Amino acid sequence: MKKIITISYTLIVFLLFPSFFSNAQSIGSDNNTITPKREINTLYSKMNTKVNKELLKSQSTIQITASSNTLTPSNIVQNYLISGCLQASNVSFSGSNNALGIFNSNGSGFPLIDGIILSTGNVTNAVGPNSFSNKTTQLNT
Repeated sequence: MKKIITISYTLIVFLLFPSFFSNAQSIGSDNNTITPKREINTLYSKMNTKVNKELLKSQSTIQITASSNTLTPSNIVQNYLISGCLQASNVSFSGSNNALGIFNSNGSGFPLIDGIILSTGNVTNAVGPNSFSNKTTQLNT
């Protein structure tokens, strides 16, 4: 009985407000068209802008450490990727140790406290803003 009532309410809402469920129909003039898709995109854009502003505020204080003899891929996986009673075995990594590392926010307000960073170049160059048009690293991998 509950399923029939739910379907009925959904059908009634769809019949009463068809423009909400269709991008083809919209409300307003061409410049101020309101559609569910546009509203979602606007909301996403606002959220994305807020997150990006927070990241930009904290970028200069994030500490990044490249993988080394003491900070191995296996060590990074065990200490940063898994937790609790989980275990990782047979960890392998192909690439330069400079392309793998960890980051720590050091209380900077960055949304993540710490984690793994992977890069196609040197991880220490990953902190933005990226104002270089020709920054590159030869990793010889």
